Amino acid sequence: MSKKQKIKYKRKAEDTSSQVKNLESQKRFRSGNKIDPGNKFFIDHWKQLVVLIILAIGLYGQTFSFQYVLDDRLVITNNKFTEKGISGIPEIFGNESFKGSLGEQKELVEGGRYRPLSIASFALEKSITGGSASKENLVTFLAVVPITAYFFTHSSISDKIKLTLPLLGSTLIYLIIRYAALGYMFSGSEITNLMNNPFYGMGLSEKTATIFYTLLLYLKLLIYPHPLTHDYYPYHIPIMHWSDWQSIFSLILNLGLLMYMGFTWKRKSVLSYCIAFYFITLSIVSNLFISVGTFMNERFLYHASLGFCIALSWLLIERMNAYQNKRILGNVILVISVIAFSILSYLRIPDWKTNETLNKAAIKISYNSARANLFYGVLIWEKDYLTLPKDASAARKKAVLDSLKPYFDKSLQILPSYISANSMKAGIAGEYHKLDNKLEPLIKSFEEVNLTGTYEKFIPEYLHYVNRRVNNLADAKLLQGFYQRMIPYYDATFKNTTLPSEYRSLLKEVQEKIPSLQ
Repeated sequence: MSKKQKIKYKRKAEDTSSQVKNLESQKRFRSGNKIDPGNKFFIDHWKQLVVLIILAIGLYGQTFSFQYVLDDRLVITNNKFTEKGISGIPEIFGNESFKGSLGEQKELVEGGRYRPLSIASFALEKSITGGSASKENLVTFLAVVPITAYFFTHSSISDKIKLTLPLLGSTLIYLIIRYAALGYMFSGSEITNLMNNPFYGMGLSEKTATIFYTLLLYLKLLIYPHPLTHDYYPYHIPIMHWSDWQSIFSLILNLGLLMYMGFTWKRKSVLSYCIAFYFITLSIVSNLFISVGTFMNERFLYHASLGFCIALSWLLIERMNAYQNKRILGNVILVISVIAFSILSYLRIPDWKTNETLNKAAIKISYNSARANLFYGVLIWEKDYLTLPKDASAARKKAVLDSLKPYFDKSLQILPSYISANSMKAGIAGEYHKLDNKLEPLIKSFEEVNLTGTYEKFIPEYLHYVNRRVNNLADAKLLQGFYQRMIPYYDATFKNTTLPSEYRSLLKEVQEKIPSLQ
């Protein structure tokens, strides 16, 4: 036999051996419980388990002293049902999730929110410790459980059905209780607040293009989770069109993954299972089927990322163990990834310590978000302006106002109808007026806020104060003209409210004062 033939046969034997090893590894992957029953798996891998525990505590141990942030206030610290402890649990199960905080049931997002188990656990913690998981996402596991059984067991169809029945039963019970508490599954009414429905006003083309853009970002975050932000509100995610390459690429990429899953389904490929797991668990928060109240959120990847982690583990541990050089490369990739992502996690985690640190981090990344700009402006207002000493100079007060005003302006530039930002704009205008007594900029700001449809009760209250202090005819005429413009506007747009009568009262006040100023 020639030297070339020997090399050829040697390579063929190595390839055959590699294929056998791959088949055996897939069998081990699918039937790990048979090889390592009970606790044997953890006994055999105790070193790896210790490393994982140390890594988790090392990264997240710093969070023990962190405060509650964001929605924590709605479901924990500011929720009257949670604050009652165990005695509040019946009300938690009997009402929409945010009623305990908002005081009434509001359909802020499509279908409302009903997540009693997680909130009940907070109430239980309150009773036990003094208080210093059930969500809609779990419905997707009605598909995940039987698919997992299909891929990794040899059980019959009837056994797979039996495996799913307990989950199906608990889901039905949850949906029945949810319906009883909310009074509906989906009300059918469209949410018009862009902060709770960022797709409001979009056509189907823009909406789907934007959704597929976010699906591309989700895949990117799985591979390279940087930079991170908690704020994906309008318009940190821009409105996309099907002429944008990102949306087109995302459509092709996601369809490609689905096609691969379909082609390898019958072979029970591990990657096929991982793709199915990813898409199924992401589906309910993707905005493709129901609006979840925001363009996207990193926490929405919590369940779906498990599919990615399984795929990555399988590729590194199983597929790259066939040859020595691949095994070395796999280990290098694993070590580098663990170190790099641990560093990123360690640097990101402190951002969640308080609302202040979180908002400071968000404005650096989500600078095109109306909400991030509002929250950062409010942060400066509460921390730097409201804490000024009573004898602070006008120059000092103006300097702080000048530092926070651009964030509210940016917020309203992004979203002119943003009620919270308009309310702050009115408040800031009042503070400037207290410092300089200039009436024209005050009226201009108040009128701009009013014409957005924002009802800020501070405005008529402050105007009564201004009416009492006006001491010259020119200012009185300015106020009179402003009131005369507002009355027909409110008669047409808010006729069933107290606003028309409030401005008639203001007009009467200033008109009665004008003769004494002439």
